Amino acid sequence: MSWERDITWTELLPVDAMDLSQLNPQESHTPVMDYLQFYHYNLKTLAGYRCELVNTMRADVHVQLFTPENPKGTILLVHGYMDHTGGLSACVNAFLKESYEVAAIDLPGHGLSSGDRGAIRDFSHYVDAVKAGWGQLDKYRCAGPVYGLGHSTGGAVLFHGVSEGVLPLKALMMAGPLYHPYQWKWVRLLLPVASKWVTKKKRRFKQNSKDERYHLFLKHDPLQVRELPTSWLMALTEWQKDILACSKVEVPVYLLQGTKDTTVQWQENVEFFNDKCKDLQVALFEGAGHQLLNEKEAIRELAFERMSSFIHGRSAWQSTLEKEPENED
Repeated sequence: MSWERDITWTELLPVDAMDLSQLNPQESHTPVMDYLQFYHYNLKTLAGYRCELVNTMRADVHVQLFTPENPKGTILLVHGYMDHTGGLSACVNAFLKESYEVAAIDLPGHGLSSGDRGAIRDFSHYVDAVKAGWGQLDKYRCAGPVYGLGHSTGGAVLFHGVSEGVLPLKALMMAGPLYHPYQWKWVRLLLPVASKWVTKKKRRFKQNSKDERYHLFLKHDPLQVRELPTSWLMALTEWQKDILACSKVEVPVYLLQGTKDTTVQWQENVEFFNDKCKDLQVALFEGAGHQLLNEKEAIRELAFERMSSFIHGRSAWQSTLEKEPENED
């Protein structure tokens, strides 16, 4: 990734070029190529690229399809809160290298999708957006199984969609999935009062990865959400009631979790998903932060190795790294 490049593509992306029926629009539309290069997608591994703004009731949802030669199957990828697909380009590239097609969706209010930045009235709207986006991507994807991968909020959204039977996945992978945010007990107590006085809070870029270059890039990424609306937290509170009552997920689920995650209350979340899954494997990564898919190379590569093992039906149980010295945090 590079933040030194010109970013005028953010305003010049041609809406008419964003049509899944058009193969490789980056070859005829420079801003599309600029977007792909800015986020360092590995174009050498691509046999085909498609993108579209899918019109839904509430937002235009940006979807992308990255297809390698002779794909083995499809990964449905959904990013976390305040992030977007471009922030997971390393993940996209890793799956392309393994000959998996990647179908990616920017949630409403994120990335290149429309909507108030970082805001949502109801978390079910995220599920609706992913369902609508996938409905279009499904027409152009390769034959073969579909596996879900969601980071943080993306993991929660895919989990909810699978529990409701609207996303037909063979298996689901979640990295640092959201249920309770970090120190949620105190946030929840203060929220009813704070929401009356504060509508938005400026985002503080936490040190949630030991990859310093990634952390620096976040601050220069033009598509990152930079304010947290308190209404999002209110919607999260209501969603927690809904997901608590949801049906158990029957497909195999692989939960990857960093032990130094201070974005979600990960111990409570692991317990919750364990209760809600009939077939759950948990992999704990010692010393890893919330941005597990953007951690330093050793951790990131191990995470991808374990996901590959899970997809291929091999045991991926309880993979860990040795604990690192405290002074490296």
